[in-house]
Amino acid sequence: MVRSNGYLASIGTKLLQLRGSDWVRKCDEFLRTPQYIIAISALTAVSNLLSLDLFLYTIYILIGLFVCLLGRDLLGIMPMVVLGYISPSPSNNPGSASNTGSIFYPENGGIYILVIASILVIALVYRLVTDPQIGGQAFLKAERKLTNGMLILGAAYLLSGLGIEQYGQIWQKNLLFSFLQLVAIFGMYFLFAGAVRWEEVSKDHLAWIGMCAGLVVVPQLAENYLSGRIFMEGTGTIDRELIYAGWGMHNNMGAIMAMMLPFPFYLARHHKSGWVFNILATILMVSVVLSCSRTSIMVGAAVYVLCAVLLLRRKDQRKQNVRIYLLAVLCAVALSIVFFNKLKDIFDLFFEELFIVSQRDNLFRYGMKQFMGAPVFGGSFFPQGEYVPWDWSTSAAFSSFFPPRWHNTLVQLGASCGIIGLISYSIHRLETIGLFLKDRSVEKWYIAFSIIVLLTCSLLDCHFFNIGPVLFYSMALAFAEKIHRSHI
Repeated sequence: MVRSNGYLASIGTKLLQLRGSDWVRKCDEFLRTPQYIIAISALTAVSNLLSLDLFLYTIYILIGLFVCLLGRDLLGIMPMVVLGYISPSPSNNPGSASNTGSIFYPENGGIYILVIASILVIALVYRLVTDPQIGGQAFLKAERKLTNGMLILGAAYLLSGLGIEQYGQIWQKNLLFSFLQLVAIFGMYFLFAGAVRWEEVSKDHLAWIGMCAGLVVVPQLAENYLSGRIFMEGTGTIDRELIYAGWGMHNNMGAIMAMMLPFPFYLARHHKSGWVFNILATILMVSVVLSCSRTSIMVGAAVYVLCAVLLLRRKDQRKQNVRIYLLAVLCAVALSIVFFNKLKDIFDLFFEELFIVSQRDNLFRYGMKQFMGAPVFGGSFFPQGEYVPWDWSTSAAFSSFFPPRWHNTLVQLGASCGIIGLISYSIHRLETIGLFLKDRSVEKWYIAFSIIVLLTCSLLDCHFFNIGPVLFYSMALAFAEKIHRSHI
């Protein structure tokens, strides 16, 4: 044991010496800049289009190891949290039964991913145990105002389905899925709230991450159109159910882009060339429309208009921004007139389905029926009645891991976790509302806009129970709580 402690101390001493070297400090400084966020986002976009997933994950891990062992804190990991979720290429989508060569299967690369991820976790734990400033007692005792509500909600997840007749058959997979939900909502918040030197973080850091993540989805969506696979034979009409990426379908893509809409507007407020970010926000909004996700379009349009109005209230660059909006409107009108018949044919099916509630009424009715059958702890995350929600996945193995959901946060909580879940969620939501109402700032309001998009879209979809959006949500809450300490 003495030798082991001495060896670890020797490693720690060498790492401290390295952290003081010029090249390490320069690299670490770069990982705190918008240029790094742009670079890693561009790499993610290219990797997705060229199916270079394993190469990308190797780069992620190498950056993560540098950050964990040599960085001044763990800020450099932040962009990869959300980018990692939206990085899988269509050919590696594990939810498609036809993708038998997906790298996420053990025999195709899954073991490699697990090994390199484990190495990163070991490095992360080592840093959090040994670092005197962001690790040890300093990390554990860092103020985290939302901890109680998150853990109470996580406990409700873990207790879901307790006592139902089928619990003995599904408890293992239900517990695993519940644990993933707990990690998603609490993990990034707990990590970054304590392991980042917030006084050294730029106030616009999260805005750069959010904007770039949203823009990474844009070429993924464009690939769907350029490949032609989403058009129905003979008619040329879009079948929106055929719009997908390697990590989700059209609703998922639309929601992520809509969530990120507030951030280019925030950057437009705080930069001299704000009109550039205004254009990027407009590109994001157009892409949300092209995703054909009805809920994302409605919610995204509302937040786009809100942010545009707030931006126009500022006198500086008002003329430039007005010109951009007028140009966007004129282009939209001109294209609609000139290509009316073509556009009508392309979006015909979408317009036919625009006001159709799909199967939401059945989802809500049978979800409530499951709740009434097990009102205290719910009927588990795996539907137990005669009605099973629609599942986009065609892979039985994937669906056994990620169950179909009820497309509404409150219905999902009631059906899966019962009254305990609804009360727990209410506690968490009250804590988050309190967080945003206290010590209000521009940064917190734009983060709030993003979260409102997520929560509103989740009233007609299951985004709050998808891993990726909630990972960003968790990270954004840490940012909202701590960014007032920033000196930059």
